[in-house]
Amino acid sequence: MSYKKLIIKSTAAIEIEEVIAYYSDINKSIAKKLEKEIRSCFIKIFTNPESFQFKYKTIRVIWLTKFPYGIYYLFDTNEVYIIAFWNSKEDIPTKIKNAF
Repeated sequence: MSYKKLIIKSTAAIEIEEVIAYYSDINKSIAKKLEKEIRSCFIKIFTNPESFQFKYKTIRVIWLTKFPYGIYYLFDTNEVYIIAFWNSKEDIPTKIKNAF
């Protein structure tokens, strides 16, 4: 299926920026690896969003391989929406209720 847009919601963008800044304070090369992995996941989501697991009814997630984070997203016929970027150790059900 062909998608026209990948839209990152402002809350997800802020979450991503905060995590990258956190890792950047620790080690800039680790932060660059995180950025690279996030971009790789965006490409995977954009090219084939149907291939990743469902979470919480219509919300899907792709897990980063080297960092404990998941990218949560929705999609329709033309657009993919990145809605959250959360640590796998967080209380996700509570965050889902508060996010929507």
